[in-house]
Amino acid sequence: MIPAFLLIVAAVAYRIVTGLAITSGTTWLSNFAPMAAIALCAAAYFPAKYRFSVPMIALLVSDIVLNTFYRFSLLSPFVLSRW
Repeated sequence: MIPAFLLIVAAVAYRIVTGLAITSGTTWLSNFAPMAAIALCAAAYFPAKYRFSVPMIALLVSDIVLNTFYRFSLLSPFVLSRW
């Protein structure tokens, strides 16, 4: 289970770094989305009580950081539709 948590941390860090790199002109990394793959594969690697909560918390953490950076509301219809 520890490698799966490390994978989650790496994916959150990757999503934040690529989200922040868009402003500097590097957009080729912005379409790679490991968060969706982790959310789909969490059922295979996590115990039953973490299968839903760990990917959702990871997505929430990365959304909070990116939405704070871009000054975008977490309660907008676009963010709520993604959740």
